[in-house]
Amino acid sequence: MRCYIEAIHYLRTNPPGAISLLQKYMGGLNVEEASYLYHEQAEFFDPLFLPSDKALQALLDRESDPKAKSAKPADFVDVSFLRDIEKSGMIEQLYRK
Repeated sequence: MRCYIEAIHYLRTNPPGAISLLQKYMGGLNVEEASYLYHEQAEFFDPLFLPSDKALQALLDRESDPKAKSAKPADFVDVSFLRDIEKSGMIEQLYRK
């Protein structure tokens, strides 16, 4: 998960590198296309990108199985390890550089 957080940091703080990666891994996009995608989406990547309880609940609500409808996001997702990383100060150190 630390690598996940470092990758988000790279994405947010190194636009040329992130755009290059988009070109490489998104089917050979040209620079303009990759740049457009980067600039449209980069702002949505929070330093600590946590799953949204609201979004997960919306998915559960769409299910036809009664067990899924009565489930809660916390039944499936444990973000305690991400919170521990946050408490360690790692994210603050990354963005302070």
